[in-house]
Amino acid sequence: MTKARVAAAVLTAVVLSLATSGRVQAADDPVPKQLGNAVVSEEGGCPEGSADPDCVTTVGIESMKIVKAVDKTVAKPGERVTYTLTITNTGTVPLTGKSVTDDLSGVLDDATFRGLDTKGGAAEFAKPTLRWSGGLAVGGEAVVVYSVTVDDPPKGDLKLANAVTGPRGSNCAPGSGDPDCSPPPVRIPLLKIVKKGEPKRPRPGGTVNYTITVTNVGTAEYQGADLVDDLSKVLDDGAYNRDGSATTGRVGYTEPNLTWTGDVALNAPVTITYSITIDDPDLGDGRFDNAVVSNGPGTNCPRGSTDPDCDEHLPAPLYDWGDAPDDYPTERSKNGAHALIVDDLRIGATIESETDGEDHEDAAGDQGDDGTTTLPDLYLGESGFSLTAVKVHNATGHDAVLAGWIDFDRDFAFDPSELARVTVPSGDPEVDLNWSGATYGEPGETFMRLRLFGESSSARRADFDVRPTGFGGPGEVEDYRMEVLPAEVKIVKKAKVSKDTVTYTIKVTSTSPNEFAASFTDDLTRVLDDASYNGDATGGATYAEPVLSWKGTVPGGGEVTVTYSVTVDDPARGDGVLANVVVGKDSNCAKGSEDTACRTRTEVPPPPDKPGNPSNPGGDVLVRQELPFTGFPGMPLAVLGLLLILVGGLARRI
Repeated sequence: MTKARVAAAVLTAVVLSLATSGRVQAADDPVPKQLGNAVVSEEGGCPEGSADPDCVTTVGIESMKIVKAVDKTVAKPGERVTYTLTITNTGTVPLTGKSVTDDLSGVLDDATFRGLDTKGGAAEFAKPTLRWSGGLAVGGEAVVVYSVTVDDPPKGDLKLANAVTGPRGSNCAPGSGDPDCSPPPVRIPLLKIVKKGEPKRPRPGGTVNYTITVTNVGTAEYQGADLVDDLSKVLDDGAYNRDGSATTGRVGYTEPNLTWTGDVALNAPVTITYSITIDDPDLGDGRFDNAVVSNGPGTNCPRGSTDPDCDEHLPAPLYDWGDAPDDYPTERSKNGAHALIVDDLRIGATIESETDGEDHEDAAGDQGDDGTTTLPDLYLGESGFSLTAVKVHNATGHDAVLAGWIDFDRDFAFDPSELARVTVPSGDPEVDLNWSGATYGEPGETFMRLRLFGESSSARRADFDVRPTGFGGPGEVEDYRMEVLPAEVKIVKKAKVSKDTVTYTIKVTSTSPNEFAASFTDDLTRVLDDASYNGDATGGATYAEPVLSWKGTVPGGGEVTVTYSVTVDDPARGDGVLANVVVGKDSNCAKGSEDTACRTRTEVPPPPDKPGNPSNPGGDVLVRQELPFTGFPGMPLAVLGLLLILVGGLARRI
């Protein structure tokens, strides 16, 4: 064979191999192309340049181009952000059964998915992933548009970042660094506003200096901030000095509102200052109460905010804070529970003011926590818990609310299901808080929070939600350490024999001083081979052969008694022993317990060999309950007594 024939044969084999698939998937290069080659053989009928299809083979290549775009690079809280995915078949063969995914995990920590629209193929969203699937003709295109709204306030890393992933043969295959697959993250600006006034105890003729600090705690410049400070409740006691200024932006004043507008860059807080001069004499109400409000989104001071950093009250009000561990939370930085101290509303006899919550491991940092002096322990399994005789002072002339949360499950959170509340009438009442349906965790330390929500001349209780955290208006906060203990359930079972009937009595008690949930089962399998259940169970017990069951509550300091009976068969045809064991979870009769109080054993004599057995002249079945050993079998009591007398006399002679 000539070299030409050998070359032709090899090339023919290559072409045939490619032709069997009909297409090749581009690995990393999405540029459309095709594989084409030709065999040349003068002798074989394939001269150079021949277009004979037997001499030339072309193989198409799959290729997909994905471009992800976003309509903005900065979005304030509350704004909508729209993403567009454009998927194009840039290959030379149709695409079928392809899918593209977009993981929104890095978006949904700060935003909420709003919806999608698709042109070409099909798309669906199952949090946190958006998925497109379908096919595309050569040059065909699919477009997926979806949007999210930035949360206000956002709770994540303050940026929306995600990337689209396509199949192999696309520019966005796994591991791709193509910028078309991942647009720049959308950054979120966020403002923290803090207002302060000095001095804390203004005097007639003096000056009150106000400072508002605006800090951008987000990830992008905040443009177009707009703040308003209403001085209505200040100007009845003084006059604005028209000295408003700011380190950047513009300060304006149209009585009674002082305004500021401007941009807030990252790492460049804006400071706004102004002052008033107090009248002398001061004929107003002696109070200087005003709050700064943001007209734009993404701040801690929207209209209606209860954040104490947004307002100032002079003379400075006093606040009461909690002192439980900060996981609950307690401190200002985590929006811990705090209340405005007023003269006519408190828990107990005293109340102490603080500037911040105290993260105290056993909630013992506030000496003013005196609403209750006797705090009972909690017991696992209690169906209810009561805190009685909590002392409250309410001289507001309006009803107040005392709320309590106990962390029953010990997860360091006061859950809505762990709340008890009671209305507190005006006066000096003692009130009770009652919890029910508690879900317990493991035994150990836990905490209770009491909060009093009331009214004053400047605030209504209705303006503040009953919640375990944040500012609650006029009232008080008291935190207490508690202990969750394992409750000891005691079960005692006894059997009483009367002729052919055995009556069983089961008593259940608990060490818990409160109502306690308990249960037990009593398997009668080894009783029913010699006896029949009489269907007479008391105390709410139920029977499903061969098991008698009871489930209910044991009253605090009390007991539950369940009785039932069986009648011995005549004749008894089993093993001659009525033996059974009561089993109660979390009790002395737990499964596998060897406590003798949980079991009974009663023997039944064997049936007589023939009628008229002299040991049973009446024909009744005799039942003998096993008793402790007291002597030799069959020894008459008279003989035993005589022996004792003889032994005693002998002892005297000796």
